[in-house]
Amino acid sequence: MRAGVLSGRLGSSCSSRLPRPCPVEPAAPLPAPQRLPTGGAGPRDVTVRTSKATQLSYDDLADAVSRANPEKRVLQDINFRALVEQCQDWPALQRLEADLRDRYDRQPGLALAVLIRLSEVVDVEAADAATKKEVVTLLNSTLAPWLLKKGLFKIKVNALPVILASLAALQYNNARLNAMLRGMLESGIYVEEKVDEEAEARRLEEEAQAAKAAKAAAREAKAAAAAEAAAAAAAEGGKPKRKAKTKAEREADKAAKEAEKAAKEEAARAKAEAEAKAAEPVFVVRGGGLLQAGQLAAALCSATQLGIRLEGDALVRLGERLDYIKRHMEAEQIGYLATALAPYKRLPPSFEPFLDEVPLAVREGLGSLGGEALVDLLVVLVREEVDLTPSWVAAYQRALLAALPFLERPRAFTALLFCLAKGSLEITEEFLSALLNRLAAAPRRPAAARGRAAAAGGGSLLARMKPADLAVVAAVLSIYGYAPAEEVTQAYLRALEDRAGEMTAQQVVTVIDACVELGIELGPDLTDEMLAVAEAGLAALPAARLAQLAAALAAAGHEPDGFWTRALAEALQGHAARAANGPGLTEVVGVMAALPGPFPADGEAAAGVLNAVKERATALGGLSDSDRTALSRVLLRLPNSKAMAPAFLDSLKPPPPPPPPPAVAAPPAARPAATAAAVAAPSRRAPAAAAAVPAAAAQRPRASVPIQVVEDEYDEYDKRERVIEEERLPPPPRRQAVAAAGPASRARQEYEEDEYKEEEEEEEEEPRVIGRRRAAASAPPPPARAPAPAPPVTARTAPPPPPPPPVDEGFVASTRVSRRSRR
Repeated sequence: MRAGVLSGRLGSSCSSRLPRPCPVEPAAPLPAPQRLPTGGAGPRDVTVRTSKATQLSYDDLADAVSRANPEKRVLQDINFRALVEQCQDWPALQRLEADLRDRYDRQPGLALAVLIRLSEVVDVEAADAATKKEVVTLLNSTLAPWLLKKGLFKIKVNALPVILASLAALQYNNARLNAMLRGMLESGIYVEEKVDEEAEARRLEEEAQAAKAAKAAAREAKAAAAAEAAAAAAAEGGKPKRKAKTKAEREADKAAKEAEKAAKEEAARAKAEAEAKAAEPVFVVRGGGLLQAGQLAAALCSATQLGIRLEGDALVRLGERLDYIKRHMEAEQIGYLATALAPYKRLPPSFEPFLDEVPLAVREGLGSLGGEALVDLLVVLVREEVDLTPSWVAAYQRALLAALPFLERPRAFTALLFCLAKGSLEITEEFLSALLNRLAAAPRRPAAARGRAAAAGGGSLLARMKPADLAVVAAVLSIYGYAPAEEVTQAYLRALEDRAGEMTAQQVVTVIDACVELGIELGPDLTDEMLAVAEAGLAALPAARLAQLAAALAAAGHEPDGFWTRALAEALQGHAARAANGPGLTEVVGVMAALPGPFPADGEAAAGVLNAVKERATALGGLSDSDRTALSRVLLRLPNSKAMAPAFLDSLKPPPPPPPPPAVAAPPAARPAATAAAVAAPSRRAPAAAAAVPAAAAQRPRASVPIQVVEDEYDEYDKRERVIEEERLPPPPRRQAVAAAGPASRARQEYEEDEYKEEEEEEEEEPRVIGRRRAAASAPPPPARAPAPAPPVTARTAPPPPPPPPVDEGFVASTRVSRRSRR
């Protein structure tokens, strides 16, 4: 028993790291005990066990557990984290990681150690494709799933900067993992106000109890009132009458209902919030808290490299947090923050207090920042329009000159030059010359060590620049008016030759214009190649940019070929068709005037553009005198334009105003009466109205409208056809009015369709109508009657005059004949 207990204690508490005691000397054997002479069962013989226990050394006792469970003993003594840190290459770490996957749940720090060491032994920039694929497979299969499922719930928030830095070094992006890391980062920036769930539950319970008490009080009041009414009725000896509720009872009932409704709404709201909270991803950080200034800066910098961006309220609170901890930040940490904030296009106003004090806070430590951090710092300050003093700019130049050898990204130089020009910063010629020399210099280290840089060309930084970067370099040099040295110029031209086929039309215009202004000779072959590349995009360029390109080509003495000239003419025709006013058309003609060689006024290309200008001017209603004067100055700069310019400018004048409508002669005195009678007729068509008139005319005195006046008006029909038809005929039907406004063919077709059915009826009734007219014409006039006394005639009391008698059959017959002929 002693040996077992001792071995158990030693196995559980002792280890090889403890100091070992001196070896135990073997004890003398004990005398054998005397056996009882009785035949009963005597005590058990333990001599052998006792002598064995006393003869074991310390090493034998310590190894007792190893003999019972050797694997467990070995695993307990191994420091796996030290083994991970001792791996010197990727294959060794890969083999070790395969054996450690089962221990990540029990030792979260072991998984982090593997991730950190992986980012240290593998250089993703210089690694081959097979190694990159193996690294991604390892991350996708073990580390990323562990972090997503369990790791982030077991890791403290202060470990977040290390995780982000390792993933950024490995250039590993996982959408789900990035979302969880962003949640951890937000939890480290600020702490949300957490609701005390117990207090909230107590509050809800109290409100529910209050509602129940209100309902119980209302019921009691109601029961008391009913009992009182019953007692009163019993005292009177009759049936208890229903008593109306008092004001207090009604208010109590109303309060009870409102309390019950509020309780239901609160319960529904709490349930909805709980469901929404359960649906959202939960980021629980063990031992959570706010990140300190250095940790926050490093975490934000690494998160930016992974493409993790803070948005909305998180970004606003970050600005507030930075303003609070700015006094605890050093220059290096501000550099990390600049790298983190550089990709954001615009920062919220909460960053203004922090950014306003950054130049002063970082001025003394500019020399401690790296080249990339200095560039990012200038990008943020210029973009946010922070005031930079000349002394600060001078200190910045000195710090950047010292860090130039460590700037190895072409994009960093592009951003630097762009910010210098945009901020209108005063820089020295020495500083700009050093920047350009660094761009044209040979690589500082072998191409094999640069990974992607070697794949991109392995030459100078200019050779590794993209077309957009080359255009920015040319534009900045043009803004500062600085002509680079011959070595830099040749390196730039070589880079242009390599990237000319990838340029856009906008970049071609920028490069050609800047090179011509700086006196850099591109050469006819390179210029033609760049123009051919930009040919397809000329129509998308504004007219001002086309004029800039044309002026640069003219200044360089380069005349493009016919294909490019036709493309430019087509682009100008499109601009002319879209011009909104006279100055826009003048700008179109000015492009041809800037490059007069391919555009003589009597040439085909210029003629097409001028015709488009003329059509657009006509559509705009002509050009004013000032617009035509400005256009004439530009037009006369074209070759062979003096002869055609006057006629062309006259064609751009506004059209003359239309002549005033002719004055209509005053109608005779009897015409208003005749017109009123024609309008008052019941029929809408002229022939029918003329046929229905005789009976009414025979019943009215004919002396009010002289027949001779009507006959004279019919005689004058050929002279005043429209006036007579409008005054004497009733208004035409709607379809005829619509047809009259359209073309003649359409009017004729609608008129025939409208008169088709009526024509057949008129043909049947024509003999009878004519007979009536003749009988009416041959009948003697009725005897005159004595006029009855009547009130004085005024404009309101005068009766409408009778319609004219249908004595002119030629007009009606002619209209019918014309209709039949049209059929």
